[in-house]
Order: sequence, then structure tokens, then C-alpha cells
Amino acid sequence: SVDVNVEVPVPKEPYTEETYDDDGNLIAAALHGCSYVPIKKFSDKSYLSTFIFPDGVEKIQRGAFYSCSKLDMDQIPSSVKKIEEDAFYNCGNLKLKSLPEGLSEIADYAFRYCRSLRLEYLPSDVQSIGTCAFQQCWNMPLSTLPSGLTNISSYAFMDCSIIKITSLPEGITRIEDNAFYSCFYMPLASLPNNISYIGKEAFYYCNRLTIKKLPENLKYIGS
Repeated sequence: SVDVNVEVPVPKEPYTEETYDDDGNLIAAALHGCSYVPIKKFSDKSYLSTFIFPDGVEKIQRGAFYSCSKLDMDQIPSSVKKIEEDAFYNCGNLKLKSLPEGLSEIADYAFRYCRSLRLEYLPSDVQSIGTCAFQQCWNMPLSTLPSGLTNISSYAFMDCSIIKITSLPEGITRIEDNAFYSCFYMPLASLPNNISYIGKEAFYYCNRLTIKKLPENLKYIGS
């Protein structure tokens, strides 16, 4: 018999390249070898300003960049399908103008307090936007919502004062409590025909609404 030695390649473990300033603060990082940014991986790294995603990244996990107040990036990779809870919570310097087209879920608090966000639209594949997902994104001039949405979660766009939405997707059946609270300049002119529920204070302080008729299917309006 002949012995044949076959060398099996050992998969590389995920690793991070990190750069620190003279005071020992993490200011830049690059993640390699995994399909996600791990839970709370860079949480509270308040000096982190630059990040490079791993190739093929599909998910940004819970709290991955929580309160990275100096973080900014030109874009999130097109391979990302899900942004989990608190992923970019309080990333006040984040100036993203778009999100990846393949994105399907934006979880609770994902972009809460991202007050420099510049999104004009959300990807067409988004099916779910969580509670407080964009709360206090004051400078976000959002003009349209994805057609696949069926629900606007509580506080989802609270205090997004300059959003420019004039109509909502026809598939929406529920608008939860405080969903658009204090969206002062939102010029919403109509509601979807299929909507049956509008929660309390859903449009409180929305002073530019021009809705003239309520849908026939509407069964409940909160206080």
C-alpha cells in the first residue's frame, strides 16, 4: 500500500485589525473571516471613526456599533440582509445616504439617535422596521417607504422632523403608537385604503398633514 499524505487546509479564524491613537483609544478597525459583525463587538468604542466590513458580510448583530459616536462610513456592503437591534444606536456621526438594496430587516433601535443620517429612501426589499428604529434621526430627508411594509412600528420615525413622505405603501394595515410622533414637516396627503388601525399619538405634532379622507377600512384611531 502507498501512504498518501493529504494536507487539509485549516479554516482561518475570524480576526480584527485594529488601530489605536496615542491614548490607547480604538480609532479604526477591519474585520475579516466572518459573515457577520458580532454582538456588541465595538460597543461604546466612542473614538472609532473608520471600519472595514468583512467580505460577504450578511448580518450586523445586536449592539455591534452601539454608541460609536464618531463612526462614519460611505456605505454598508450590498451583501447585508439584516441589521439587528441597537446595531448603530447613538452613532451620531453616521451620514449614510443609502442602505443595501438586499436588506430585508431593520430591527428595534437599529439607528436610534443617528442624528446625522441622510437616508432619502429605504431599500425595496425591507419588510420589517422595528420599534424606535429611526427615532430622532432629525436630519433624515426620507421621502418613500418600501412597498412590502405592512406595519409601521411604535416610535419607528418619532422626531424625524424633516421626512418628506407624502403617501404610505398600500400594503400597510397598522400604524402603531407614536409611529410618526413629531414628524413636523411630513407632508402626508393620504392613507392606504387597507389601513385598519392607527395607534395613539401616531401623528402627534405632524403639523403639515393634508389628509382629507380616512380609509373606509379604518376601525380604530387611538387618543
